[in-house]
Amino acid sequence: MKKITIIAIDPSGVYKNKKSTIGISKTVWKLNPDKRHMTVDNLISVSLNQMDSSTEDNLNIFYKTLETALQKEKVNHLIIEDYILYGDKVGPQLFQEQPTSQVIGAIKYIAMQNKTPTKLQRACEAKTYSNKVLEFPLWGYIKNKHILDVSIRGKRHAMDAFRHTVVFVQKLARKNYKE
Repeated sequence: MKKITIIAIDPSGVYKNKKSTIGISKTVWKLNPDKRHMTVDNLISVSLNQMDSSTEDNLNIFYKTLETALQKEKVNHLIIEDYILYGDKVGPQLFQEQPTSQVIGAIKYIAMQNKTPTKLQRACEAKTYSNKVLEFPLWGYIKNKHILDVSIRGKRHAMDAFRHTVVFVQKLARKNYKE
């Protein structure tokens, strides 16, 4: 049985006078080449976390944690939510720093240094799954496997990161698990 480890990140940079967070999802999946869809039965372990990224110190802790994780274990895929400045959002952000883009650049650099393949996903790709759709298999997994006890309420970025994982895994399954 082949296993893959995926870390997905929904980043946010340090914005002046605004609380920001980074959502992190780490999952391990077993691959069954006979099936074209991944289900909760394929999920071996899941960990959801949300970190405060409101200060440079907190971001440095996140970077160090990510670097340590990539050095310690084989991560097959690192999925990062891409930052795209949409037309209706340009006004308030015109002539402003774009800290989320800087965070993504740092994440990609850390991954490159550790030879971990990265994949950017647009936010709209992950929005195809609602929290309700994700909560049932996630809670069913937690309840049945007794591996993880987390509260996902109030962890919007952590759920977004998990959502990116689900989208990626479904695409991987449709390609017959070719990496």
